[in-house]
Amino acid sequence: MHQDILSNFEEQKNSQQKFKEMGFKERKLQLKKLLHEIQLHTSEIESALNSDYQKSSEETKLTEIYPTIRAIKHILSHLESWMNPTKVDATLAYLGTTSEIIYEPKGVCAIIAPWNYPFYWS
Repeated sequence: MHQDILSNFEEQKNSQQKFKEMGFKERKLQLKKLLHEIQLHTSEIESALNSDYQKSSEETKLTEIYPTIRAIKHILSHLESWMNPTKVDATLAYLGTTSEIIYEPKGVCAIIAPWNYPFYWS
């Protein structure tokens, strides 16, 4: 298990530059694909969580599927504005220039989630 986590983490670090360079349209497409796959495989997700954790279909939908779908839709509705640079006032030392904050990914992190919510992410 520990080795699997390390292996996955290394794979993510190796793909970091690709994701850093991904533009709005590609990110939006990836999120839409994820949303589609979740919706397409909801019954399989429910079955797996029932088999592994004895979660009912209703509980899985309420605590795992719906919150994840809601989070993806929220990201999709805000993604473009989140990716746009934010103009800020220049300091006195830089009077007459323009300044902006450019948001970009800085690295990879491992998220260790609760064992009893194995699918949900936010």
